[in-house]
Amino acid sequence: MFKPDPNEIREKYFPPVAKLFVDIETTGLEPQEGAVMLSVGAFVEYGSLREPFEVVILPTKEEWEKASPKALQVNGMTWEVLEKDGVPLKEAAARFVEFLAQHLYGKEFVHVGQNPDFDLKFLKASWYGDLKFMGYPFNRSVNIIELTKLTQQFDSTLRTKYYNSHAISKALGVAEESKVHTAIGGTMAVHRNYTALFNRFAAWVKSLHEKADKEETTELMRLPIVCPNFEDWERAAKEIGWTQPSKFHFVNRDGERYTCVWGKPPFLLKI
Repeated sequence: MFKPDPNEIREKYFPPVAKLFVDIETTGLEPQEGAVMLSVGAFVEYGSLREPFEVVILPTKEEWEKASPKALQVNGMTWEVLEKDGVPLKEAAARFVEFLAQHLYGKEFVHVGQNPDFDLKFLKASWYGDLKFMGYPFNRSVNIIELTKLTQQFDSTLRTKYYNSHAISKALGVAEESKVHTAIGGTMAVHRNYTALFNRFAAWVKSLHEKADKEETTELMRLPIVCPNFEDWERAAKEIGWTQPSKFHFVNRDGERYTCVWGKPPFLLKI
């Protein structure tokens, strides 16, 4: 039996909306314990649009003194660099909002990150009001770690025991980010990994189509009544006594559950 459901993967991880890839560098792990953002990187992908963004943030002296040495070792930030390239938090927020307004205003979009919960808790702590006004998708994100583990369920060639950005990139065969992290470097690594994961997903769906065409497995089938489009499938399912518990799902007379996989023609996959 095939797992997981390709429709659920597509809707959750590869929705047909704008993608905002994000990575941040911070002074620590928890904003509630005084950690703050030091830089934010982003990359918008929507249709033919490809646009990067990065801002370096100058913390207060008090915030800097609370910085975790381990965090600074990872991102390579120094006070000298921050004084030279950084801007106050309020100005950084204005720049990020301007970037979003220019490229995503009025559009539905999703936040994509290596570990988006980490990014989002800092963005909420510092810029919640500004970003809420822009319709920021605080409750809709794609987690690269989660997506990698899910991909391994249908692609046995994706082998990794570790789920940091470097290990995932290596397993996918794409360029790894530099060892000293930058926000924009991390952002582009997220984009490369996401793109590679999508390509594997698309290849899996293509292979399912090929198996359905060759009738190599009983887990894949065409609907017993030939239908040119999805709407006709709904009608046909009722005619042969199948039920439809949700948009893409059908249950036959024996209680077996199928998902309708898109394509020309679409087919049924037992789940």
